[in-house]
Amino acid sequence: MPRSKKAVGMTPDSTRKSSNPSKTSPTKTTHKKAGWQERFLTLLSETFSVTAAAAGSGTDRSYAYHCRRNDPDFAEKWDAALNAAIDRLEQAAYDRAIQTSDTLAIFLLKTRRPDLYRDRQDVTTTTMAVNYADLTDEQLQRIANGEHPATVISSTSGR
Repeated sequence: MPRSKKAVGMTPDSTRKSSNPSKTSPTKTTHKKAGWQERFLTLLSETFSVTAAAAGSGTDRSYAYHCRRNDPDFAEKWDAALNAAIDRLEQAAYDRAIQTSDTLAIFLLKTRRPDLYRDRQDVTTTTMAVNYADLTDEQLQRIANGEHPATVISSTSGR
């Protein structure tokens, strides 16, 4: 029996036997290089881009996400790589804020120390019990026209 030639780009496990020996069904080869995960994680930490990291490591984005979903260790390293990228971005923003941007400096202060630098809005409320049966027709008309009951009552209480 003659040996068949290997299909280009196929691995030994990438063909399935079928009832018809002339037909084989290739499975997609998703990444080409051993060690792609290490390269992917390095690029992810440098670029903050899954697309760039996948392309630079010789794999598909979808396969990288598949590995993230199915490999907790890889997912943890992925998160660490993103955090490293965020740390570098924060440092770059800090450097830029110090050198050239008051607005960026204010934003960073509000983000990092909100207890000191966030915008504050103090809201004071007053509760007032109003017995509408005790109001005059004039007072009721003013309230109906949109005046606040406290204003109406306080302006007529001295009469």
